[in-house]
Amino acid sequence: MLFADKIRSLREEKKLLQRELAATLSVDTPMYSRIERGERPIKREQIKILADILCTDESELLKLWLADQVSALLNGEEDIINDVLDIAKSGMGNMSKKITIKVFEAFAGYGGASYGLKRAGIKHKVIGYSEFDPDAVELYDYNFPDVKNWGDITLIDERKLPDFDLFTGGFPCQPFSTVGKMLGELDIRGTLFGDIIRICEYKQPQYILLENVKGFDMHPKSWTVIIDYLYVLSSVLHRTQSV
Repeated sequence: MLFADKIRSLREEKKLLQRELAATLSVDTPMYSRIERGERPIKREQIKILADILCTDESELLKLWLADQVSALLNGEEDIINDVLDIAKSGMGNMSKKITIKVFEAFAGYGGASYGLKRAGIKHKVIGYSEFDPDAVELYDYNFPDVKNWGDITLIDERKLPDFDLFTGGFPCQPFSTVGKMLGELDIRGTLFGDIIRICEYKQPQYILLENVKGFDMHPKSWTVIIDYLYVLSSVLHRTQSV
């Protein structure tokens, strides 16, 4: 119960009550008490919440949480523990050698797509991004100083872009959001998807990851056009890679 002992120790050190941490995790106090006693498992995403409120290193809590899980799995298997751990280490070593995918991040904002890939454990390298909002660019450049900003996506010459494996783009949601006017393609921002197609058709990445708001599929015309474009593009890319 390394994890349970640690969070209890940190809570007492910070002079926090169990009910305060319970409220933070959106559970009742008795359930939180069971977590501290090692009788109730905690979800992976809750570790960050605890790390924040306890002002401690998330990675350290994660290590203890994982160690507890490994111990539970190997309980009663003392004779083969070393062999199992050696095999696991070998497998993890092979995973660490996996190919790094090259990413172009369009409509980058503050780098949300990059952060999502990092959180997902996907080994990647951002080779360029596109953003014209001054505040977003300032923060992105601060966090990723070695990544080139290609600026306004409508002005990018796709022929000059370096090759990449994954194109990400959270293209403007205002034309489609239920809290906006929902003008769809009638809003100039709703036509920027064409630049995604233009760039991807030329660069032919293996993957395209797009993000938008929940109300996006409430625009039948925009939705149909985009799906059709993606279908045609996927067919083109498939034929090209098969040659």
